[in-house]
Amino acid sequence: MKLLLVDNDEARATDLSKRFAQDEFEVEIGATPKQAQELASERDYPLVVADLNICQADHFGLIRACQRRNPNTLVILMTGVGSLEEAIDAVSSGAYDYISRPFDLEDLALIVRKARFRWEALSKKAVKTPQASPPAVAPKVLVGKSRKMLEVYRSVAKAIRTNGNVLIKGETGTGKELVARAIHANSPRKSKRFLAINCAALTDTLLESELFGHVRGAFTGAHQNKKGFFEEANGGTLFLDEIGDISPSLQVKLLRVLQDQEVRPVGSSEYLPVDVRVIAATHRDLEMMAEKEIFREDLLYRLRVIPIQIPPLRERIEDIDELVAYFLFRYAERDKKAVVSVSDEANEFLRSYSWPGNIRELEHALEYAVSMTSAAVILPEDLPPEIAMMMPAPPVDREESKWKTLDDVEREHISRTLAATQNNVSRASELLGIDRGTLYRKAEKFGLSLGRRNEREVG
Repeated sequence: MKLLLVDNDEARATDLSKRFAQDEFEVEIGATPKQAQELASERDYPLVVADLNICQADHFGLIRACQRRNPNTLVILMTGVGSLEEAIDAVSSGAYDYISRPFDLEDLALIVRKARFRWEALSKKAVKTPQASPPAVAPKVLVGKSRKMLEVYRSVAKAIRTNGNVLIKGETGTGKELVARAIHANSPRKSKRFLAINCAALTDTLLESELFGHVRGAFTGAHQNKKGFFEEANGGTLFLDEIGDISPSLQVKLLRVLQDQEVRPVGSSEYLPVDVRVIAATHRDLEMMAEKEIFREDLLYRLRVIPIQIPPLRERIEDIDELVAYFLFRYAERDKKAVVSVSDEANEFLRSYSWPGNIRELEHALEYAVSMTSAAVILPEDLPPEIAMMMPAPPVDREESKWKTLDDVEREHISRTLAATQNNVSRASELLGIDRGTLYRKAEKFGLSLGRRNEREVG
């Protein structure tokens, strides 16, 4: 099978050509978009692998040139940046897939092999001509360039081109609603409403009323008709957060809505047609719940047309710097503070912390730090106590430490605890396992200042 490789890096093009040849591809190289378009206009290439950086704005022209001769041609773009906008731009312009550098050669070879199977399947049926121009890209809402986030971007980019329901899985605080909003904001439904509801925050009866609406007199307190979220979001997107927490009876009713595309308000005998795309999210293992018959398997299939897995922050530490800069700017601007950076030491603590609360916890940590500092740089002591407590003790010379008295060791430990808690006497005494009065006596003994605020507390 012929494959057109568009790359002006001679060494890389040679390596790629050799690898593709192992899979029995006949590779031809175009060093520039113009040269590649000339080749594509003269010959039929089932597959094209192109460097997006050298194509720049011409990548759409290249794709059109290739698909003008054969609408089944599949184009794979290589990029060195990696962002949601780029993923959307690549996929929306007609590319089959994209991969971000640095990438493993075998990863690209796998994508190319999949594209080959896809082309063979496509060549057996008619394919519509690609759209005339890519859709406008919404403002950036997702941050990160790690390999795992690039997988999320690719999934989002593909999800916006379909109307299927989406199931987003990930730990609490990973940004599942942000992903849902990104899908809606870049989909054909973006001009309609995006509504979100937390299924775990409402009782079964109230959630049913909120989702499907109710008529006057349906229950005590129902003084007038009320539209449900499905009706309010008609033509748009409904985000159902914590979908794994809904009751079995409500699962049945939701399944019926997804199957029939119509809702019946509580207390009514009439069904109302609705056109709503559902994006559900959960931190639970719905597959395991389905095996245990806690969650309906048929509902899971209806929701999981397009699955997207959001990685926890501890698995994408390389994104910490970009996320920190993003939140730092947001809260410094809000509070009208000239905070411009994070010290190397503070950044090291941020990168080594486990972040059980994920991005939500990181955001709150940066908001706290900006609020606490009066300088232009965030220091370790500006961080929340739970993070500052993770600060390692300074290195100690082993020979010298042999001669330290018990008082010396106790003084250092109390001093570090007070620094970690921002001189919060209650918190420090709790961590040290002593009462407040004992802490004040020891602080006086060792000459440690507890600050004016805490001195007033004692008075």
